[in-house]
Parts: sequence; C-alpha cells; structure tokens
Amino acid sequence: MQTLNKLFSLSRILTVLLLLTLFAGCSDDEGSTGEPGTLDRLFSYPVIQGCQTCHYGGNTGPNLSRAAFANSLIGKNSDSYKWDHFETISTACIGVYVTPRSKKDSSILKIISNQYGSCGALSHHTSHNAEVKGSALDDLLLWIEKGAPAN
Repeated sequence: MQTLNKLFSLSRILTVLLLLTLFAGCSDDEGSTGEPGTLDRLFSYPVIQGCQTCHYGGNTGPNLSRAAFANSLIGKNSDSYKWDHFETISTACIGVYVTPRSKKDSSILKIISNQYGSCGALSHHTSHNAEVKGSALDDLLLWIEKGAPAN
C-alpha cells in the first residue's frame, strides 16, 4: 500500500511539472523571433502577417508582403497607389506612410493604431481585427525609429 501511495504522489508531481513545462512556453507575445525592430521580428506577429491578406499589391494600395513591406511604405502615401474599393478609406489618411526615424511623421500609425491619433482607415482596420497594438506596435515603432530598414 505504501508503494502505491508513493507512486500516486510521484505521478501527481510529474503531472504538475508537465503542466508547468507546457505553460512556460505560452505568452501574450506571439512575436518572439528576430531582433526587436526588424522586419523578421515584425513578421513573427500574426497581425503583421495578416496585412498581406488585403494588401498584396494591385488595386489594394501598398503591397504589405514581407518582400515589399518597406519599399511599399517608406516615402509613399495614398497618392502613390491606385486604389479599388479602399479609395474612400485611404484618402482620409493624409501623409507619408513611413518616414524613417520619425514616428510623428509616419501616418501608418494613425491608420493601424489609435495611440497616435486616427484617420478614416483606422475604423476599417479595427473592424477587421487588423489594429496593431502591444508588442507588435512596439516593434513597428522601433523599426521606424531605426530608419525602417528593408531587411
């Protein structure tokens, strides 16, 4: 009987350790790969990866795929693109999307986050679960502050 109790006790300890190990890998920070403020890090966040669902080039504004992300945003504004059904949303957002080293001059922040003001496109992005916040926003800000490097 004593051996059975020891075995039962040991199995409970092992179960607790197993659960702790499983939960140790979980966190609210889904983007954890790559150096902070880099495109590798930005594209480790599902919300940033999701941008290309609508913005893949053509008549959808900037191409926000990993390969075209920086070149499609730096120094560009809504006039840089032919818009299809997004035209009414995009024209409400005046300014250059990304101005390297200047978050105050980067209109992308008003388009995807309410922390830096807002424009007409923010409500569209918010209603489609495409608002960028938390660690993803922090890394986007750092990327802009680092000069928005293409790699």
